[in-house]
Amino acid sequence: MKLSGLRTELGGNYPGEAAIVLAIETDKLTRYYNDRCAVNQVTFRVPEGCVYGLLGPNGSGKTTTIKMLLGLLKPTRGTARLFGCESHRLPPALRDRIGYVAEGHELYRSASIRDLADFQRAFFSKWNGRSFKQMLDHFRLLPKQRIRHLSNGQRAQVSLALTLACDPDLLVMDDPTLGVDPVVRRRFLESMIQMIHQKGRTVLFSSHVLADVERVAHRIGILSFGVLRVDCTLAEFKEKLRRVRVVFDTTVPPLLDLPGLVWVEATARQSILTIAHYDGTHEAALRRRGARHIEVLESSLEDLFIDYNSGGPTQFVSRARAVE
Repeated sequence: MKLSGLRTELGGNYPGEAAIVLAIETDKLTRYYNDRCAVNQVTFRVPEGCVYGLLGPNGSGKTTTIKMLLGLLKPTRGTARLFGCESHRLPPALRDRIGYVAEGHELYRSASIRDLADFQRAFFSKWNGRSFKQMLDHFRLLPKQRIRHLSNGQRAQVSLALTLACDPDLLVMDDPTLGVDPVVRRRFLESMIQMIHQKGRTVLFSSHVLADVERVAHRIGILSFGVLRVDCTLAEFKEKLRRVRVVFDTTVPPLLDLPGLVWVEATARQSILTIAHYDGTHEAALRRRGARHIEVLESSLEDLFIDYNSGGPTQFVSRARAVE
């Protein structure tokens, strides 16, 4: 079921919708670069205390959306609000409640970790030096270390420690583990989970590592070609899209007219179908076409994400109609 007003193909309602308090709200958020539309009428909401995973292929508009949310980039049209205030008009008192981990972890390379902490402390009223030291100890980092001598993973850890020491109510992270090795990524994620559980912060983060999103996100949004195609809980997304293995006695028949079909991979006598709103009518239709064996597969978020995002904008038109 779609949430009224959202331009999505897969959407869902918010529990206790009348009583929710929003940390993030966008309305038809749009951004053009010359004549290219990078973000197209994106509308979504993130309640306080929610962990929201913003997903999409490279170039889908994630970073542009995040920069508009934070007031770092002005929308061409539409609005973005944080804690009820328009993003490009955030007063210092609200910025004090927001932490941002930027893509690439661009830190002053000549500075030491201690230098960066001293600099950051001056801008945030709730700076927690004890928490910062504990996180450095956890990551086995020393205050005297200089950024230019750190690995990508260590810079990511410094960025997270600096941001969390500000004790933000809203944490925004743009692909924080990009380029980080699996061991460091796991430690980073565990620290993030611990942080979420301790205070119940609101978190919005983008990531290419879908297994990480699956571990921590309550809701997900999927951008493709600048359009928000999905906005629902993780459970709803996995419920509404099913991957089905179908075996035929003879050659696989034409299946492109199957209602709700999102993606198909076919060999001589077998197909893996990704179907929106799969139910008994699909099984009956497949049986009529000669299916001998039908099996609903256990699917990860990554499996479904790849199928849903396969192809170009022309294919998306048919997928949009299938899942509406």
